[in-house]
Amino acid sequence: MPRIPVDARRARIRELLFECETLSVPDLARHFDVSEMTIRRDLDSLAGAGQVRRVHGGALVSERMSFEFDFHERRLRQLPQKQAIAAVAASLIEPGDTLFLDTGTTTLELAQRLKDAAQLTVITTSLAVAATLQFAASVRTILLGGEIRRGSADTSGALTEYLLERLTARVAMVGAEGIDLEGNFYDADPQLARVAVMMRERSDRTYILCDSRKIGQRALVRSGHLSEVDALITDWELESDKRAALEALGGVKVTLAGRPAEADRQTA
Repeated sequence: MPRIPVDARRARIRELLFECETLSVPDLARHFDVSEMTIRRDLDSLAGAGQVRRVHGGALVSERMSFEFDFHERRLRQLPQKQAIAAVAASLIEPGDTLFLDTGTTTLELAQRLKDAAQLTVITTSLAVAATLQFAASVRTILLGGEIRRGSADTSGALTEYLLERLTARVAMVGAEGIDLEGNFYDADPQLARVAVMMRERSDRTYILCDSRKIGQRALVRSGHLSEVDALITDWELESDKRAALEALGGVKVTLAGRPAEADRQTA
C-alpha cells in the first residue's frame, strides 16, 4: 500500500484498535508496509498521549481511548433528533440570559447552537459543554468545580452542590435518561440526579431535553415529574399514544421538534 504521512498512519492505528482492541507490532508493520521499529515509535507516541496502552509485542485500547469512543458513539446515537431538540431549545433562550446546562449529549448539541449567541452566561457541570463554548466570543462560561469521577466527563459531588447553592439562572436545560408514562423522569446516577434537581430549583424556567427513544423507559434514580417543569422537548418520532398519555396527566406540556431542516425553518 502507498506510504502515508505519520499523523495519518497513527490516526489509522487508533481506528484499527477501536475495531480489534489489540494489535501486534508485526501485524501493523505488514498492514502499513513499514518497519517494526517505525510501528514501535508510533505506538510509543500514542501511548505517551494516553491514546493506546502498550503491551509486550503490541498495543491495546487505552481506558481513555475507550471512553472517548463510547462518548463519541453516544453522541452520534439519535443525532438528527438531538439536533432538532437543540434547535427548539435554543429558540427559547434570549440575549442576556443566564442558563444552567447539565451533562449529556443532547445538551452538548444545544451548546453547539449557542456558540454564536449574544450575551449569554452558561453555567455547566459538563467538561464537553465548557470545551465547546470556551472560545465563544459572547458567551461567558462557568464550569462548576467538583469531583471528576473515573470514566466521566462532568463534575459532581459536595463541592459542585456547594457552588450551585449560591447560583441562580433564568433557564435550566437538563437531560434525562428515561421518562415513564406517568410523567416521572430519571437519571442513571444519584450524584448527577442531585445536580440536575438543584439546577431546576434555582432556575425561573426549566426544560427537559430528551429524545423519544427514552420515553416509556426508566433509569436508576427518579429525579422529578414533568408537572414540575415548563416543558418536555422531544422529537418528531414520539409515538402519538405516548404523547397523549403524558399530556393526559395534566400540567404537562410536550413540545415536539421537527426534523432538523424543518426545525431550523421554524426557529429562524
